[in-house]
Amino acid sequence: MAAKTLLSLLALAAAVVFYARQTPGVRTLDVVLHPNATSIVSDVRYVARALVDAWAGVEAEALNVTQLPGGTTNILFRVTRSQSAAPPEHVLVRVYGVGSELLADRPSEFERIENLDKAGLGAKLYGSFRNGYVYEFKAGNALAPPDLGTGKYTARIAEQLGRWHRADLPGPKAPVMFRFLHNWLDLVPERYEDESKDARFSQLNMTNIRAQVHALEGILNVTASPLAYCHNDLNAYNVIHDETTGSITLVDYECGGWNPRAFDLANHFCEYAGLDLDFTLFPSREQQYEFFRPYLLTVDGESPSELRLEALFNET
Repeated sequence: MAAKTLLSLLALAAAVVFYARQTPGVRTLDVVLHPNATSIVSDVRYVARALVDAWAGVEAEALNVTQLPGGTTNILFRVTRSQSAAPPEHVLVRVYGVGSELLADRPSEFERIENLDKAGLGAKLYGSFRNGYVYEFKAGNALAPPDLGTGKYTARIAEQLGRWHRADLPGPKAPVMFRFLHNWLDLVPERYEDESKDARFSQLNMTNIRAQVHALEGILNVTASPLAYCHNDLNAYNVIHDETTGSITLVDYECGGWNPRAFDLANHFCEYAGLDLDFTLFPSREQQYEFFRPYLLTVDGESPSELRLEALFNET
């Protein structure tokens, strides 16, 4: 329950300012894309041709640009080449939402993408521009929150998350969730200039919320849940299902990092509630066990006993 309470606190942060900085080792264009500009299609084509080596000789008009639905903090475009050329056939261009860098460490995000790609868990990064990047397209369609409760995708999502949690990726093996949370809470102003917004905000007791965060930090810092490399934002829209192959891919790595694995599991189960936060949809014990069985088989290499399932249930 502590993990579930923490997840509700994470939703309090608001982002209001944009900045960008270049990252060593990542090819970067000094270009800013404006999604609402009339030139956005040609701008997306430009960064794709500039950063995807195989497309350097492809005519700009031969690249079809489609804005994809979904995405809560970013805007996503799929670029498809329509003329014969070396692979890839598609790439994705992600444009950051204004202020979203306050919720995610953008330079570290590039490093995460590269490390996950090397581990066979992520997508290839072609390069970046000042407010986004170009990366590999993974075939399939994003799930929706109601899909999580059907059980149809449970085993494959669990297997993929298990692969993440057993991966030994580079970087400091220290929990990131409270560092993120404290940073986000520091963004909350004492008051808002907009009177209606300030009236809504004043109903929150930020002193009490910060006290809860500190209390949870003390509890969870001594948890027996082992550290694992976590996705940290495994909502339905970040799960891509390829109907042709049946494969599942986890996408959007901006929140990735080391955490107690119970946080990642609890976060995913909370996502069953959807954006409307209908926690009557939170998975039952048996539904969680259906997730834990393939998850533990992937992590441990053997089918879990009932005692092992109960232990992970209590841990989460």
